[in-house]
Amino acid sequence: MKNQPRIKLPASTFEKFSTLLSFLAIVVAFIYLFIVWTRIPDTIPVHFSVSGEPDRYGGKWSVVALPIISLFIWVTFTMLEKYPHVHNYIVNINENNAGAQYKNAVLMLSMLKLVIVLTFSYLTWASIQIGLGYQESLGLWPMIITLGGTLGVTFYFLIRSLLLK
Repeated sequence: MKNQPRIKLPASTFEKFSTLLSFLAIVVAFIYLFIVWTRIPDTIPVHFSVSGEPDRYGGKWSVVALPIISLFIWVTFTMLEKYPHVHNYIVNINENNAGAQYKNAVLMLSMLKLVIVLTFSYLTWASIQIGLGYQESLGLWPMIITLGGTLGVTFYFLIRSLLLK
């Protein structure tokens, strides 16, 4: 077990907001699935190329996996936010920097959780829209936003961690 200090950090307003918003996105995805279930065709896109074009199709039940995976990610990240002393850090953690490093790690998880859940919720909606014939592809922007969001958040908080040491 790591010998990092254990500090109880109160959740910030942003962390509470992002946790609530990401959970609501999952709930909305499930509600949307329930509402449109009978209209979803038997075959829908389940994977997209980098340019946003559907490149693999599956049964309509496969779209249920996206909000389920989102819920799993939400629960996992929410739990990890509560135990920052067990995380791996790129700097040595001691009594002097533990509070700032833990807060940084928790904020990173909170932001990543929000970006990932919003992405999966969007993909749930978009897969159904494409399956119903309302649009032809995702386009390039969702991929750019997803990669930019996840990589941007990760690099921002890693650099911030180095600066907080």
